[in-house]
Amino acid sequence: MTPNSLALLSKVKNAIVNNHLDMEVAFKHFDLDGNGYLDKKEFENLVKVFYGKAELADITETFVILDSSKQSKVNINDFKSILN
Repeated sequence: MTPNSLALLSKVKNAIVNNHLDMEVAFKHFDLDGNGYLDKKEFENLVKVFYGKAELADITETFVILDSSKQSKVNINDFKSILN
């Protein structure tokens, strides 16, 4: 994990915590198709809201780290485990 992806994850987590949001609620809000996963575009939207402007390479790298199944999607458990 690079410093940029660590910073991105840290800022996303802090934004969720500081706004007193539940991780699962935040996840579901960005799971636009309701399939129980965040695809890369949904994850990009989440990052834009909670992080602001980020380099696409950093978003992609962070998404790959979160995608434990390597199926180009992040489930709620992956999301919660890395951000807790």
